[in-house]
Amino acid sequence: ARIPAYSWVAEDGLKVQGYNGSMSWDTSFALQAAVEGEVYEAYPEMCAQAWDWIAKEQVRILPTGDWRFWRQAIRGGWGFSTAEQAWPVSDTTAEAFKAILALKGNSCLVEKRIFTDEQYFDSVEFLLSYQNGDGGW
Repeated sequence: ARIPAYSWVAEDGLKVQGYNGSMSWDTSFALQAAVEGEVYEAYPEMCAQAWDWIAKEQVRILPTGDWRFWRQAIRGGWGFSTAEQAWPVSDTTAEAFKAILALKGNSCLVEKRIFTDEQYFDSVEFLLSYQNGDGGW
């Protein structure tokens, strides 16, 4: 089981967290910063590896088990940490999708993971499914 990734004993007792890290969130902002700061060309391998990682962390497989009937669809989203954590949220999905779009077609991505039209569609569909009736999220 993955209990050690979510709990630890501190000086004042047992602690539990809902996530196993913030890797998708952090990587999304790092990629966006590299593009906005125009340093991605100076670090093409870093950008390529980060883009490849964030692309593979998009939730692609629908959950199994009874709990899948009691929550919103997750395909196309990104979780705060990894796809394995499988609890994508709209804010992390929006930031990861912005990072994917920011480097789309960039020369540093040659021979890297392909982000298919289906994956783009699933991201948009995921985000729109979280939109509130008043237009906000």
